[in-house]
Amino acid sequence: MRPRRDRGKVRRIHGDLRLANVCLLDGRPTLFDAIEFSDALTCIDMLYDIASLLADLHHRGSGLLANIFFNRYFDIIADADNLSVLPLMLSIRAATWAYGLAGSAARHRDAAESAAFASSARSMLELASALLSKSVPRLVAVGGFGGSRKSAVVEQIAADLRPVPGARILRSDLARHAVTGIALDDRLSADAYRPEIADRTYETIRDQAGAVLQAGHSVVVDASFFYPRHRHIFRALADATHVPFVGIWLGRAPDMLPAPVHRDVRDWPAVAAEDPSDAIAAVRKLLGFAA
Repeated sequence: MRPRRDRGKVRRIHGDLRLANVCLLDGRPTLFDAIEFSDALTCIDMLYDIASLLADLHHRGSGLLANIFFNRYFDIIADADNLSVLPLMLSIRAATWAYGLAGSAARHRDAAESAAFASSARSMLELASALLSKSVPRLVAVGGFGGSRKSAVVEQIAADLRPVPGARILRSDLARHAVTGIALDDRLSADAYRPEIADRTYETIRDQAGAVLQAGHSVVVDASFFYPRHRHIFRALADATHVPFVGIWLGRAPDMLPAPVHRDVRDWPAVAAEDPSDAIAAVRKLLGFAA
């Protein structure tokens, strides 16, 4: 954590970033009620600030929203190399809330309200302990043509993976913008899809995935994976980092695909479903999750 401080990751920020301090203002999520009375409470690690909101969302059963927020944040803030500190920060946030809730339970004279606060304190303390449990990260690669509803499937699967708040999603579209130096808001030209650019895009994702896996977090790669060479580098990465790997093809069955795609994609289970929820259920089964 000291190197993070030295790189400017400790700064004055909100300090109490939880759902109670976020509102919709003119249709946009807006933060309010930041801590203003103590630099010691607001000059903190940036990850410790977002850990508060992530723990709150997870405790309320909104793991999918927590994962979406987690990924949007890291899409913008290149900070994934230090994800190994996040479980500790999440646990400290949860334990602190458990302490506060227990105090509220002790102060309330109304028996029902006191019991409700005590129950919340217990569940938050259980979460704080669970967040420190070791979990084996996984590498999941999801390929397919446009229109195969990859995004919905990828987001749900990422939210299911451990550790909390789920897997880091690495999308080829975002990596392609980075490789070509084109802003995310600008459209990519045909030149951005040249073979050499594609190779650099997949190599960039591989390097990012390797850093996240080394930090102990799971990764879901969302890309087309048309060609064998792009599929092979992620199986090789999983072997090199000693993590479980699953490659999944969404859409048409392998024997119906064009020759360059068909070759070796049979190693990846194919999921063809008209409804995204059916595809999600099928992929969850492939990954060994409970129905």
